[in-house]
Amino acid sequence: MDTIGAFLSRVRAEMDVQRLTETALGDLARVDGSTVNRILRGLQKPMASTVAKLAAALGLEVPFPCEDPAVGEGEAAYGSRVEADVRAACEVLGGHRELALVLKRLAALSEGERLGVYRFLGIK
Repeated sequence: MDTIGAFLSRVRAEMDVQRLTETALGDLARVDGSTVNRILRGLQKPMASTVAKLAAALGLEVPFPCEDPAVGEGEAAYGSRVEADVRAACEVLGGHRELALVLKRLAALSEGERLGVYRFLGIK
């Protein structure tokens, strides 16, 4: 199986674990649900940026280096740091699956949206 095929298999498996529909995954990843559907059915090859968005939304590793020119270096570095922090937190949470899912979904938000959630929760 090629790299993308293996990644999409992991996407499907994680969608089952998190009980996500294609539309819900699309919402989390900021990708149109019909695009997610076409990609998962093998009717459309995903762009590298779409793979990165799907991976972030599900808390998966990106299967290859993803250089998206639409993402600035600062935002990319911030995203990498957040992803590493979320992975570490999920390891610590261990048996608290629901909290780990919340962290993964929070990490999938843009920095601005994440800060809005923090403000709403009174964290920052």
